[in-house]
Amino acid sequence: SEIKTFFDLPNFGFKHTKKVIQDFLIHEKIELDKCTFYDQVFKVMPGEVLEYELSRDKFNTYQYKFETDTSSLDLKEQIIRSVKSRLLSDVPVGFALSGGLDSTLISSIASRETKEEVKLFSANSESPKHDESYWQNIANNQIKGKWIKTIVDTSEIDLNSINYLQDCPILSANNVANYQLYKTVKENGVKVLLNGQGADELFAGYPIYYATYYLSVDKNKRQDLIENLVYAPIEKEQLMNDVFKLKMKKNFSALFHWLKFRKKPFRKYVREPVHTGYRDKCFGNLNSLLRSDYYGQRLQEMLHWEDRNSMSYSIESRNPFADDRIISKLALDLPIEEKIHNGWSKYFLRSRFKEYIPKEIIERTDKKGFSMPDIEWNRKWKNKIFESLSNERLNEYVDCNKIIKDFDRLMSSNNIHLHKFLFRTMSLSYFLNLSHNPNEVD
Repeated sequence: SEIKTFFDLPNFGFKHTKKVIQDFLIHEKIELDKCTFYDQVFKVMPGEVLEYELSRDKFNTYQYKFETDTSSLDLKEQIIRSVKSRLLSDVPVGFALSGGLDSTLISSIASRETKEEVKLFSANSESPKHDESYWQNIANNQIKGKWIKTIVDTSEIDLNSINYLQDCPILSANNVANYQLYKTVKENGVKVLLNGQGADELFAGYPIYYATYYLSVDKNKRQDLIENLVYAPIEKEQLMNDVFKLKMKKNFSALFHWLKFRKKPFRKYVREPVHTGYRDKCFGNLNSLLRSDYYGQRLQEMLHWEDRNSMSYSIESRNPFADDRIISKLALDLPIEEKIHNGWSKYFLRSRFKEYIPKEIIERTDKKGFSMPDIEWNRKWKNKIFESLSNERLNEYVDCNKIIKDFDRLMSSNNIHLHKFLFRTMSLSYFLNLSHNPNEVD
C-alpha cells in the first residue's frame, strides 16, 4: 500500500508529477483523484476494485456495491456499536483526545464498555492560543481516564523521515505534531488508537459547510441560520463571503479560479503553473458535498498521514466514523437539518449523545480541529527553511532567488498563508532530495 515498495524494482523511475506538486504548493492539496507525486504511479480509489485479466493483459476497475437494508437501524445505536466493536483487541487500546465532540464521544462510550483504564492521548502546543488543554481536561474529568500529553518538541522536525514515511511532502506542522503523538503512544505501551476522523465529513463539522447549507435551504431557514450564528463556528461576514464564492464557482468557474490564484499572497514565488485551479466535483446540496468529502480527497488526505504516522510506530489506527459502511450510509442520508440546525454544527451528535458528552463541550461553538501555531513554529525553523531554498530541484517549482531576496520580510509577516507556503516549500525541498533510504539524500 506504499509507493516505496516500488523503489527496488529495476525499471522504476523517480520522475515526479509536476501537476501534483503544483496542487500541493498552490492549493494545499495532496494527490487529487488517482494521481500521486510519482509519475505513472496511481491510486486505487475508495471502494474501487482493480482486476487484472492475465489472458488479455488488461486492467479493469469498477466500484464495489455495498447493498444492505438500513431502514430499521438507528444511527445512535450504530455509532455505539461501531466504537464497541473496535475495542476488541488482545493488545492495549488507547484513545486520541482533542477536546472536541468526536474524540470525547468515542472515549466516553469506551469508558462505559471496558473495565480497563482508559488511556487518553493528546498533542499540545505551548502556545496558549492553540492549546486545547482546557477542553481536554473537561472531557477527562467525565471519562476519568489516564490523560497523557505530548508537548510537541519543535526542535525535533525530521522531514527526511516523515516525508519518506508519507511517500509525499507533508502539508503543515500538524503532521509533525501527529508524528510525535504516536511516538508517545508507543512509549506508553499502547498498540491500538481510536480517533474521530470522518465525523466532520458525516455531520458537517467544518465552517466551510455553512455556505452550502445556506444555499441548500429555503429563505426561512436561511434567516434562522443568520439569527443563530452566535452558536456557529463562523461569523456572518465570512458566511456571506463563502456564499458569494460558491456562486462564483458555480457560474463562473474558470474566472473564479483565475482570480483566486491571482490573489494568493505567494503567487509571485511559484513558477508558471500547469493550471491555476482545480474543478470542484460537487455543487449540489449539503449532503452531496459531505458525500464528496467523505469519499474524496479531504478525508483520504487525513487518513493517509495518520495511517503512515501510526504504522511507523507499529500502532493500528482505528476510526469508528471513517471505516463503518453502515454509519456512513445512515449519516449521509440524514436530513441536512440534523447536521446544521439553528446555527449548531454536528447537531445530531450534540442532541443525541448528551449523556456521553460534557455539557461544556456540547455547547462549545468554536472549531479548531487539530491546529498548531504555524507562524511561531516557522520562526523557530527559520534556518531550516532558508537552507532548504538552496535545493536546485526545488527551483523548478518555485523561484528560490525571489524567496531568498524577500526572506526576512516573509518571516516577519503575520500572514498565515505565506507561512504555510514557506513550510510547504521546505517540505517539498526535503522530499525532492529523498533517495531510497530516509537517512540518505541524493
